[in-house]
Amino acid sequence: MTQTLIGRRVPAMRAPLAGLRRDALVRNSFFLLLTTGVSAAAGFVFWIEVARLYSVTDVGRATSLLSAVTLLCYFSQFGLSSSLVRYLPTSSKRAEHVSSALTLVAVTGVLVALGFAALLPVVAPKLSFVTGTWTHIAMFAILTMCAAQNLLTDAVFVALRAARYNLLIDGALMGAAKLVLPL
Repeated sequence: MTQTLIGRRVPAMRAPLAGLRRDALVRNSFFLLLTTGVSAAAGFVFWIEVARLYSVTDVGRATSLLSAVTLLCYFSQFGLSSSLVRYLPTSSKRAEHVSSALTLVAVTGVLVALGFAALLPVVAPKLSFVTGTWTHIAMFAILTMCAAQNLLTDAVFVALRAARYNLLIDGALMGAAKLVLPL
C-alpha cells in the first residue's frame, strides 16, 4: 500500500513513524538505547585494549577500583537522580534544584571517596596504591565526584527530555576517552 504525496509515492507507514519521532518518550527512549549500545561497544573495545596493554594484575585492580567507584557514585546520589527525573519536569525552580543536587552530590562524592580511601588499607589492601600520596587521594576523590555528577546530569537530561545529550556525553565523548586514555 502506498499513498501519493506531492507527486511522489510514499509508503503508508511513514505517517505513523513521523508521529513516533515527535513523541518525546519514544525519542528519549531511542537516545537512551543508542547511548547504552555505544557505551557497551566502547567498553568492550576498551577492555580488549586494556587486556592487551597491561598485566592481568593491573587489569584486575583496575576492574575492582572501577566497581568500587561506581558503588561510591550511587551512594553519593542519595536517590536524587530518580527524584529529579520525577519532579524536575514540573518544577518552577529547575535551575535551583539542579544546582542544589549537583552541590550535594559533589560534596558527598568527595566525602564518600575520602572515607573509602581511608578504609582501603583495611578493606582492600591490594588497592592501597590509591592512598600512596596525597595527590593520588585527591585525584581519586575528584574523579569519584565527577563520575557521581555525571550520573546526576544523565538524570537531568532524561528529566528534561533531552537524552540526546547523554548520547553525546556518555556515548561519544566518554567512549572516545575510554579508547584513547589507556594508550
